[in-house]
Formats: sequence, structure tokens, C-alpha cells
Amino acid sequence: RPGSYIVSGLSTLTNALFTSGGVKRIGSLRDIQLKRKGKTVASMDLYDLLLRGDNSADARLQSGDVIFIPPIGRTAGIAGRVRRPAIYELKDEKTIGDLIAMAGGLAPDAYLQNVKVERILENRERTLIGVDLAQEQARNTALHDGDIVKIYSSLEQLKGVVKLAGQVQRPGNYPWKPDMRITHIIPSVSDLQPQADARYLLIKREDALDHTITFLDTDLITALDNPDGVANVLLQPRDEIHA
Repeated sequence: RPGSYIVSGLSTLTNALFTSGGVKRIGSLRDIQLKRKGKTVASMDLYDLLLRGDNSADARLQSGDVIFIPPIGRTAGIAGRVRRPAIYELKDEKTIGDLIAMAGGLAPDAYLQNVKVERILENRERTLIGVDLAQEQARNTALHDGDIVKIYSSLEQLKGVVKLAGQVQRPGNYPWKPDMRITHIIPSVSDLQPQADARYLLIKREDALDHTITFLDTDLITALDNPDGVANVLLQPRDEIHA
């Protein structure tokens, strides 16, 4: 809401901005200028306050002062697995690493090997660039006005686990250990729900190399009676046991 306002003698730049409803989307947050008698006497980068809590540039106002908001400058967006995904106005920030720092850093599950950058070329066409942020020098990749950086999450599938599902008392993921067998996951028939068939367990197994799926079946009662027998199947990582 541009215009003239009556404010307290203790008011600052930010007090006046809040009173006037804030900055429009087309206005700059990085170069808020305080003009006095036709001259710029102070400027404030609101990112210092919003991102770092630094209000040292929040100048005190005097009667007749003008607060001028210039148009927004260069921008770049970042989405996905960062702390503060948003569109940011760029000032001294020039690289993808700078943009990630403004966004509060990476989330723990960020997948760095295949970061996507959508870019508008000089002919107004869009292109897609792949960046491997696992390489330290890749963080120095230059940002262009209008870039959108997308950082995806790592695969949600856990490694080194065995999954138990179906009519069981305690379904879920269990850490895989060498020489782990069916009876290590289901140590007694009472670990099955009443409607489960203890004579038939199904094991879904994925080959680690070609990802082909095979199914095995076994008898829990026989496995419990003879723990060293073939019915007490030796488990592999990522096996899924269904009762």
C-alpha cells in the first residue's frame, strides 16, 4: 500500500514496511532504499533479517523520509530436498552452492548425483542441465537468471533389511544379519495372527544384479522343529516374508 504514513518517532524501515503491507512480489527485498532530501542515506537487504536475523541495517526514520522499493532483480528457484525451498532474489550469489546456502542447506536424504537445473536460454527456449553435486567443484556451477534447481530425494527403499508382512503380530522391517533364517524373524507360531496358516509362508526375493523376482514357500512348523533344515530358509537382504 504505497502512500504517506504517520509513524512513531522510533520507527524504522521494517516498521514502515509492515505498516504499509509489505513488499509486492515484483519488488526487491535485497535493495530497500531510504531517501532523505533527495539522497539515498541507507539501504537494507531484508534477506539479512529474514535469513540471518541481522537487523543492523534497519535504519531509524525521520520526518519526510521516503522508502523506495526498486523492481526485483535476478531470481533463481530451488525445490525438493532443501530446508527452505523457494524462489530467491540473487544479489552477490552466483553459484548453485550459494543458492543452497540461502535455502538453509540440504536435507539428509538429498540425492546429489543427479540434480536438475531448468534454464531459459537466450532464444527463450528451455533446457535441462544435470549436475553432480557429489563433486565439490559442481557446487560452483554458475546460476542464470530464472534458473530452477531441483534436488530429489534418495531412494526410499532400505538396504540391508528383511521385511515381514501379512498376518503377523509385529510386521515391519528387520535388520538383516549373516546366517539369518526364517525362525530369527518368526521365532514361534504365536508370532502369527490366529488366521495365519503356519504351514505356508511366502518369501519374495529380488536378485541384486538384474532385479528379477522369485518366490519361495516354506513351512514354519517344520522350520521350528528342525532349525537346521531346508524349511528354515536362509534369508537374503531385501527379502519379503508374507504370512
